[in-house]
Amino acid sequence: MKNFKIAGSIIGLLFVLFFSLFIFELNKYFRFKKEKIEKTEKVQAARAAEKEWEKLQTKIIEMDLKASQIKKRIPYDEKKPLELIKQISLLGARFKIKNLEFIYKGGKKGQASSSSSTTSDLSSANNANSGFSSPGTENISSPAFSGAAAEIKMHVIEVNFESEFMPLTSFLKEILTLDRLISIEKIKIQRQEPIRSHQKVNMDIITYTFSSQ
Repeated sequence: MKNFKIAGSIIGLLFVLFFSLFIFELNKYFRFKKEKIEKTEKVQAARAAEKEWEKLQTKIIEMDLKASQIKKRIPYDEKKPLELIKQISLLGARFKIKNLEFIYKGGKKGQASSSSSTTSDLSSANNANSGFSSPGTENISSPAFSGAAAEIKMHVIEVNFESEFMPLTSFLKEILTLDRLISIEKIKIQRQEPIRSHQKVNMDIITYTFSSQ
């Protein structure tokens, strides 16, 4: 009987020891599983953040490119559009335009806003050109100057020249495909006698710049 009690005590002790070991291993398993879930969530969050960062970098590059394109079309703090005059002069030489003359009539300032109304007005001015149109002028906006106290300054250049009819149309179309935002207004074409195909042309070219002054 005494031996039976001793055997029972040993079995009970072994059972408690085994149960305690089982509880310890079970807790260890759940702690490991919890840590694994937390680390998996952190990895997923890091990957999501990396993707968002890549998207942000792509968006920044696109905005920089758009700002660069806008600066070409509407330069910043340009007192006179001398570069535009140079480009038109080169086109004139290319199309054999004769007696090409430029008269700068000055600029006019107007408060610019970041709203679409200002940019759509500029687009409309660029397209109202007696049957000619300049592509890529819709929805112009300037992230580079958004919110800044910048003004739109309109520049007027009177242009006089002589040309044959076919080179004349090509010359005007090429002017409207330049990087600058341009509108051709008040165009007058007169035939030069006795050569009926010879045209004498007078017109105003309107262009724009951003001005901080």
